[in-house]
Amino acid sequence: MNGFDKMLKRANLQFVADMIQIGTPKLNLSVKNLEEREDEAVELLKKRLEEILPERELGSLIDIAMEYANDCCEIYFIVGMKAGAKLIFQLLNDNLKDS
Repeated sequence: MNGFDKMLKRANLQFVADMIQIGTPKLNLSVKNLEEREDEAVELLKKRLEEILPERELGSLIDIAMEYANDCCEIYFIVGMKAGAKLIFQLLNDNLKDS
């Protein structure tokens, strides 16, 4: 009996992203699409900020938080692209190393 089926089930972007980013596998994969997950994250941010901030300050803080998040997204995107390129290079390299 082999574990190929289990290995292939783990071969998904959410799992790989968590392994690269934080070093542990994602235990529960989201079935929502990327837009739904982003919308949910923004709504959660707004809800949590509303609990601790006066309404007059909420809009500017959300703008600041979104600017920060966009900067982080750009950085993580670049790191992800570099990780993908590194993996492609390893796959296409014709030697017997896998590291």
